[in-house]
Amino acid sequence: MFESRDPGKMAWLEWNRDQSYRRAVIPSAGPVETWTDLTQAEGDLVSFRITFVFERDGVVLTSNSTLRFRSRDELADSLITANLVIDELRDAPDRPGREFVFIARRPVSAPPSSRARTGRILGDCRGAAAGMGGRQPPCADVLVPEGLPAGVHLAGAGHHAGGP
Repeated sequence: MFESRDPGKMAWLEWNRDQSYRRAVIPSAGPVETWTDLTQAEGDLVSFRITFVFERDGVVLTSNSTLRFRSRDELADSLITANLVIDELRDAPDRPGREFVFIARRPVSAPPSSRARTGRILGDCRGAAAGMGGRQPPCADVLVPEGLPAGVHLAGAGHHAGGP
């Protein structure tokens, strides 16, 4: 199982103090405030800082990170290049509409030369949103290597709002 955030949702636009602020009381540390701030977005790389403020003693800790957001096709290419078969493409149950969850496995029998990106598109959604008021259709496109059984199930990726 492989999961990755969907770059098309541009979740990083919500990474600011106003939209990500939380306050929690931790028994051993007391009240802690936290929030996420976007620091840079360039191409497929997005950098951000998470801040933690411990109210008990005023200590402020920060964590700086950078994520690479890869498209569904890039992720599928990587899995296929790694000689994995994509059985399903699902929505993440904890972030519906915001992540890709690939269910992949090693092929039952595949020659080492089967690493080329060849196959067919399953669940072709192109143009399907037109009659749905612009909402994401309940299907997903994914390139599947030649030889995968025809009964492969693809779970739909809905369009829902959610946290970063």
